[in-house]
Amino acid sequence: AYISVAGKVKKLFSYKVGLRAESSAYDGKLLNTGEKFSNRYPISLFPSVFLSKSLTQTDQIQLSVTRRVNRPNFFQLIPFVDYSDSLNITRGNADLVPEFTTSSEFSYSKTKGSATFLTSVYYKHTNNLITRYLNQEVNPISGKLDLINTYINANSSINYGAEFTYTNKIAKW
Repeated sequence: AYISVAGKVKKLFSYKVGLRAESSAYDGKLLNTGEKFSNRYPISLFPSVFLSKSLTQTDQIQLSVTRRVNRPNFFQLIPFVDYSDSLNITRGNADLVPEFTTSSEFSYSKTKGSATFLTSVYYKHTNNLITRYLNQEVNPISGKLDLINTYINANSSINYGAEFTYTNKIAKW
């Protein structure tokens, strides 16, 4: 479910605010072993806020704050070991949980003729980061120690930075 509202506060600024609610579930069964696995993800809320203000006809600032989800895909979840590529043995992790990211960004843009300059700074914080993990185990087929690629939820990650973009039309065509 999703709802959003957009509008202007006099001539001060424009806004768009939204709220999304999501829930999902996975159920699986390995046919060769009968092993069952499932994940239930309760309802989570994902707010978003976008504010913009025109400083002049050519200058604009924007601020946004959002929350997003990245759920593990089917191959990251299925606990079956795939030995089909001896150099890249993989197994999913049925205990993975989704990662949640809160992002904020502040940007400034200036337009002059066909040229636009955009600069922005951003900050992202992610909890339960889904990441690859190497584990050493005995291969039941060869009896040797092999590295198994799997997935785990890491604690968290923080990303931040700045971007500078300049676009211009250099030819009429």
